[in-house]
Amino acid sequence: METIVITDVTRFKLKDNKICVAGLTLDGKTCIRPMVPTSSHPDYLSHDDCRKNNILPGMVVRGDFHLPNQVSAPHHEDRLHNSLENTGPLSAGDFERLLKKSLSKSVRDGFGITSTEKVVKVDERPARSIITIQPRAGTVRIVQDGYNESRIRIHFTDQSGAEYSFLSITDLGLYDFVGDPEKRKMSIGDVNAILNGLNRVYLRVGLSRVHTVGERTGYWLQVNGVYSFPQYSEIIRSY
Repeated sequence: METIVITDVTRFKLKDNKICVAGLTLDGKTCIRPMVPTSSHPDYLSHDDCRKNNILPGMVVRGDFHLPNQVSAPHHEDRLHNSLENTGPLSAGDFERLLKKSLSKSVRDGFGITSTEKVVKVDERPARSIITIQPRAGTVRIVQDGYNESRIRIHFTDQSGAEYSFLSITDLGLYDFVGDPEKRKMSIGDVNAILNGLNRVYLRVGLSRVHTVGERTGYWLQVNGVYSFPQYSEIIRSY
Protein backbone atom coordinates (compact mmCIF):
# COMPACT_ATOMS: atom_id res chain seq x y z
CA MET A 1 0.00 0.00 0.00
CA GLU A 2 1.19 3.50 -0.81
CA THR A 3 -0.07 6.82 0.52
CA ILE A 4 -0.67 9.89 -1.64
CA VAL A 5 -2.24 13.28 -1.04
CA ILE A 6 -4.70 14.34 -3.73
CA THR A 7 -3.48 17.48 -5.50
CA ASP A 8 -5.33 17.37 -8.84
CA VAL A 9 -9.03 16.76 -9.44
CA THR A 10 -9.48 17.60 -13.09
CA ARG A 11 -12.71 18.01 -14.96
CA PHE A 12 -13.66 16.61 -18.32
CA LYS A 13 -17.00 17.15 -20.00
CA LEU A 14 -19.50 16.17 -17.31
CA LYS A 15 -21.40 13.95 -19.73
CA ASP A 16 -18.32 11.72 -19.86
CA ASN A 17 -18.63 11.09 -16.09
CA LYS A 18 -14.83 10.96 -15.83
CA ILE A 19 -12.37 12.80 -13.60
CA CYS A 20 -8.58 12.82 -13.85
CA VAL A 21 -7.17 12.52 -10.33
CA ALA A 22 -3.53 12.78 -9.26
CA GLY A 23 -1.64 13.05 -6.00
CA LEU A 24 1.79 13.38 -4.45
CA THR A 25 3.58 10.96 -2.18
CA LEU A 26 4.19 12.32 1.31
CA ASP A 27 7.75 13.38 0.45
CA GLY A 28 6.43 15.44 -2.49
CA LYS A 29 8.81 13.73 -4.90
CA THR A 30 6.52 11.38 -6.82
CA CYS A 31 3.25 12.13 -8.58
CA ILE A 32 0.77 9.29 -9.10
CA ARG A 33 -2.29 9.35 -11.34
CA PRO A 34 -4.64 6.53 -10.22
CA MET A 35 -6.41 4.87 -13.14
CA VAL A 36 -8.83 1.98 -13.49
CA PRO A 37 -7.80 -1.20 -15.33
CA THR A 38 -10.09 -2.20 -18.20
CA SER A 39 -9.94 -4.90 -20.87
CA SER A 40 -8.49 -2.49 -23.46
CA HIS A 41 -6.61 0.38 -21.75
CA PRO A 42 -6.35 2.25 -18.42
CA ASP A 43 -9.28 4.57 -17.82
CA TYR A 44 -9.93 7.57 -15.60
CA LEU A 45 -11.92 7.44 -12.37
CA SER A 46 -15.63 8.10 -12.58
CA HIS A 47 -17.17 11.29 -11.25
CA ASP A 48 -19.67 9.21 -9.26
CA ASP A 49 -16.97 7.14 -7.53
CA CYS A 50 -14.91 10.24 -6.70
CA ARG A 51 -17.94 11.92 -5.21
CA LYS A 52 -18.92 8.81 -3.27
CA ASN A 53 -15.41 8.46 -1.80
CA ASN A 54 -14.94 12.23 -1.31
CA ILE A 55 -11.79 12.34 -3.46
CA LEU A 56 -10.82 15.99 -3.14
CA PRO A 57 -7.63 18.07 -2.99
CA GLY A 58 -5.86 17.66 0.34
CA MET A 59 -7.34 14.23 1.05
CA VAL A 60 -4.94 11.46 2.10
CA VAL A 61 -5.55 8.31 0.07
CA ARG A 62 -4.03 4.84 0.34
CA GLY A 63 -3.93 2.27 -2.44
CA ASP A 64 -1.97 -0.38 -4.29
CA PHE A 65 -0.54 1.28 -7.39
CA HIS A 66 1.31 -0.44 -10.22
CA LEU A 67 2.48 0.50 -13.69
CA PRO A 68 0.27 -0.34 -16.66
CA ASN A 69 1.77 -2.45 -19.43
CA GLN A 70 2.30 0.68 -21.50
CA VAL A 71 2.83 4.26 -20.38
CA SER A 72 2.57 7.04 -22.95
CA ALA A 73 5.22 9.71 -22.34
CA PRO A 74 5.14 12.28 -20.83
CA HIS A 75 2.32 10.85 -18.70
CA HIS A 76 4.71 8.77 -16.61
CA GLU A 77 2.48 9.29 -13.56
CA ASP A 78 -0.17 6.79 -14.74
CA ARG A 79 -0.75 3.93 -12.29
CA LEU A 80 -3.38 1.21 -12.14
CA HIS A 81 -5.21 0.59 -8.88
CA ASN A 82 -7.93 -1.71 -7.61
CA SER A 83 -9.26 0.36 -4.72
CA LEU A 84 -8.62 3.66 -2.93
CA GLU A 85 -9.02 4.23 0.80
CA ASN A 86 -9.68 7.82 1.86
CA THR A 87 -8.18 8.37 5.33
CA GLY A 88 -9.15 12.03 5.69
CA PRO A 89 -7.72 15.48 4.92
CA LEU A 90 -4.37 17.10 5.63
CA SER A 91 -4.43 20.39 7.48
CA ALA A 92 -4.07 23.45 5.26
CA GLY A 93 -0.58 24.01 6.63
CA ASP A 94 0.55 20.46 5.87
CA PHE A 95 -0.97 20.67 2.40
CA GLU A 96 1.00 23.84 1.67
CA ARG A 97 4.19 22.22 2.94
CA LEU A 98 3.61 19.27 0.60
CA LEU A 99 3.12 21.58 -2.40
CA LYS A 100 6.35 23.38 -1.49
CA LYS A 101 8.25 20.08 -1.52
CA SER A 102 7.15 19.51 -5.13
CA LEU A 103 7.88 23.01 -6.47
CA SER A 104 9.57 23.54 -9.83
CA LYS A 105 11.45 26.78 -10.48
CA SER A 106 9.41 27.52 -13.60
CA VAL A 107 7.10 25.88 -16.12
CA ARG A 108 10.01 25.22 -18.48
CA ASP A 109 12.20 23.83 -15.73
CA GLY A 110 9.44 21.58 -14.40
CA PHE A 111 8.62 20.01 -17.74
CA GLY A 112 12.20 20.08 -19.00
CA ILE A 113 11.33 22.07 -22.12
CA THR A 114 12.48 25.29 -23.80
CA SER A 115 9.16 26.58 -25.13
CA THR A 116 6.93 29.10 -23.36
CA GLU A 117 4.01 28.46 -25.71
CA LYS A 118 0.68 27.15 -24.41
CA VAL A 119 1.05 24.11 -26.70
CA VAL A 120 4.15 21.99 -26.12
CA LYS A 121 5.29 20.28 -29.30
CA VAL A 122 5.76 16.52 -29.21
CA ASP A 123 9.42 16.82 -30.21
CA GLU A 124 10.11 18.86 -27.05
CA ARG A 125 9.79 15.52 -25.19
CA PRO A 126 8.60 16.89 -21.83
CA ALA A 127 9.87 14.90 -18.86
CA ARG A 128 6.54 14.68 -17.01
CA SER A 129 2.95 15.79 -17.32
CA ILE A 130 2.17 17.50 -13.98
CA ILE A 131 4.20 20.01 -11.96
CA THR A 132 3.76 22.50 -9.13
CA ILE A 133 4.82 26.12 -9.51
CA GLN A 134 4.50 29.24 -7.41
CA PRO A 135 3.71 32.14 -9.76
CA ARG A 136 5.02 35.63 -9.15
CA ALA A 137 2.92 37.42 -6.56
CA GLY A 138 0.07 39.45 -7.98
CA THR A 139 0.20 37.94 -11.48
CA VAL A 140 -2.59 35.36 -11.28
CA ARG A 141 -5.80 36.43 -12.94
CA ILE A 142 -8.86 34.39 -13.79
CA VAL A 143 -10.92 35.63 -16.72
CA GLN A 144 -14.13 34.57 -18.36
CA ASP A 145 -13.74 33.01 -21.79
CA GLY A 146 -14.72 35.59 -24.40
CA TYR A 147 -16.33 32.95 -26.60
CA ASN A 148 -18.10 30.86 -23.96
CA GLU A 149 -19.31 32.43 -20.72
CA SER A 150 -19.45 29.02 -19.01
CA ARG A 151 -15.66 28.67 -19.27
CA ILE A 152 -12.89 30.37 -17.36
CA ARG A 153 -9.21 30.78 -18.19
CA ILE A 154 -6.15 31.92 -16.31
CA HIS A 155 -3.14 34.23 -16.76
CA PHE A 156 0.03 34.08 -14.65
CA THR A 157 3.75 34.80 -14.71
CA ASP A 158 6.13 32.17 -13.35
CA GLN A 159 9.29 32.81 -11.35
CA SER A 160 11.44 32.94 -14.50
CA GLY A 161 9.35 35.84 -15.82
CA ALA A 162 7.61 33.76 -18.51
CA GLU A 163 4.03 34.90 -19.05
CA TYR A 164 1.20 32.47 -19.76
CA SER A 165 -2.18 33.68 -20.95
CA PHE A 166 -5.61 32.20 -21.48
CA LEU A 167 -4.70 28.71 -20.25
CA SER A 168 -7.59 26.35 -19.64
CA ILE A 169 -8.62 25.82 -16.03
CA THR A 170 -9.46 22.17 -15.44
CA ASP A 171 -9.60 22.41 -11.63
CA LEU A 172 -13.02 20.84 -10.96
CA GLY A 173 -13.63 22.54 -7.61
CA LEU A 174 -12.62 25.99 -8.79
CA TYR A 175 -14.57 25.60 -12.01
CA ASP A 176 -17.74 24.61 -10.14
CA PHE A 177 -17.17 27.39 -7.61
CA VAL A 178 -16.71 30.26 -10.02
CA GLY A 179 -16.72 29.03 -13.63
CA ASP A 180 -20.25 27.81 -14.17
CA PRO A 181 -22.68 30.78 -14.06
CA GLU A 182 -25.46 28.48 -12.83
CA LYS A 183 -23.41 27.25 -9.83
CA ARG A 184 -21.21 30.27 -9.17
CA LYS A 185 -20.74 30.93 -5.43
CA MET A 186 -18.31 33.85 -5.73
CA SER A 187 -17.59 36.38 -8.43
CA ILE A 188 -14.47 36.07 -10.56
CA GLY A 189 -13.38 39.45 -9.20
CA ASP A 190 -13.65 38.25 -5.60
CA VAL A 191 -11.61 35.12 -6.36
CA ASN A 192 -8.93 37.24 -8.04
CA ALA A 193 -8.85 39.48 -4.97
CA ILE A 194 -8.12 36.43 -2.79
CA LEU A 195 -5.45 35.12 -5.14
CA ASN A 196 -3.71 38.47 -5.44
CA GLY A 197 -4.10 39.63 -1.86
CA LEU A 198 -1.74 38.71 0.97
CA ASN A 199 -1.77 35.08 -0.07
CA ARG A 200 0.73 32.52 -1.29
CA VAL A 201 -0.54 30.92 -4.49
CA TYR A 202 0.47 27.57 -5.94
CA LEU A 203 -0.58 26.15 -9.29
CA ARG A 204 -0.66 22.56 -10.41
CA VAL A 205 0.09 22.81 -14.12
CA GLY A 206 -0.54 19.82 -16.37
CA LEU A 207 -0.15 18.68 -19.94
CA SER A 208 -3.07 17.23 -21.84
CA ARG A 209 -2.81 14.05 -23.86
CA VAL A 210 -1.51 14.90 -27.32
CA HIS A 211 -4.21 16.26 -29.62
CA THR A 212 -4.78 18.70 -32.46
CA VAL A 213 -6.78 21.92 -32.40
CA GLY A 214 -6.77 23.82 -35.67
CA GLU A 215 -3.21 23.76 -36.98
CA ARG A 216 -1.55 23.08 -33.61
CA THR A 217 -0.71 19.60 -32.38
CA GLY A 218 0.90 18.81 -29.04
CA TYR A 219 0.41 18.75 -25.31
CA TRP A 220 -1.75 21.66 -24.19
CA LEU A 221 -0.89 23.42 -20.95
CA GLN A 222 -3.72 23.49 -18.44
CA VAL A 223 -4.08 24.47 -14.80
CA ASN A 224 -5.27 21.48 -12.77
CA GLY A 225 -5.24 23.11 -9.35
CA VAL A 226 -5.24 26.64 -7.92
CA TYR A 227 -4.44 26.88 -4.21
CA SER A 228 -3.97 29.92 -1.96
CA PHE A 229 -2.73 30.12 1.62
CA PRO A 230 -3.55 31.04 4.30
CA GLN A 231 -7.03 31.61 2.80
CA TYR A 232 -7.18 28.05 1.50
CA SER A 233 -10.72 27.41 2.74
CA GLU A 234 -12.21 30.51 1.13
CA ILE A 235 -12.58 28.68 -2.20
CA ILE A 236 -14.56 25.65 -1.08
CA ARG A 237 -13.62 22.21 -2.40
CA SER A 238 -16.67 19.97 -2.57
CA TYR A 239 -18.90 18.09 -4.97
